[in-house]
Amino acid sequence: MHHLLYPLLVSCLCWACQTKTREPVLFEHPLLSISYPSNWTRINTEYAIFGVSKHKKLNTFLKTENPSLIITAVDSSSFAQEGVPNFQGFLDEFKSKQLDRENYSLLTDYHYETINGQILSVIQYHIHGANVDLVQSQYFLSHLEQYVSIMITHHYNSEGHEVNQILQTLQLSEDAPLEEILQIEL
Repeated sequence: MHHLLYPLLVSCLCWACQTKTREPVLFEHPLLSISYPSNWTRINTEYAIFGVSKHKKLNTFLKTENPSLIITAVDSSSFAQEGVPNFQGFLDEFKSKQLDRENYSLLTDYHYETINGQILSVIQYHIHGANVDLVQSQYFLSHLEQYVSIMITHHYNSEGHEVNQILQTLQLSEDAPLEEILQIEL
């Protein structure tokens, strides 16, 4: 009889392990919301409105597989004052600055992707060098007078499934007062 119970016990344990899910953590901002796995680590940087990485230290991604997602937003009027007249000009300026970097090469030029009904401009770079072999995908959109950038980084030989699953939870806010957006960024 024991020989019949053992396989049943093992299959139940395997099923329990596979169905155990981590509750996602919801990040909310006046511009957007996004969910990420509870076992990922929030990144606190002064320049980002949100950041998350699989491992505790963001700088470990340079030497190991540490997928990350960072969201920044800047007031579109600040670029107009600097001579960048529109969103396309912002995209061109960003691309030019990235390609001026010695260890960046273009993988995929700007194209459009739809995520949860939102159309985003996407560009991909290969970041390479000593101990570095990464793909950096930049997703851009103009929303509520802000230029929003979502940067996804993962190892060059991986598909980045985990971080792309996080991106798929992106929801843009319907409307938010500009004062509220700017106050949170400060």
